[in-house]
Amino acid sequence: MSDMDVYKLLGSRAAMRRKQLGLKQEEVAKQIGLSRASLANLETGRQKILLHHVYKLATALELRTITDLIPNALVEIEPVDF
Repeated sequence: MSDMDVYKLLGSRAAMRRKQLGLKQEEVAKQIGLSRASLANLETGRQKILLHHVYKLATALELRTITDLIPNALVEIEPVDF
């Protein structure tokens, strides 16, 4: 998984959850301290997000943990022969 794939996945999960809750981008953006345009870019994976914004985003989207927004692993772990 590439670095940008992580951001695309996070963004798509955030957008899906926001829509489930019936929230507008402007409402969520205000709660996390970003512009609506920045949130739109985050949701499409075109903009990276700072860790403290991830926490605020999870709170705004009423998630239990930030891990609901991120992939389980960044890379596939292959066994290593010693």
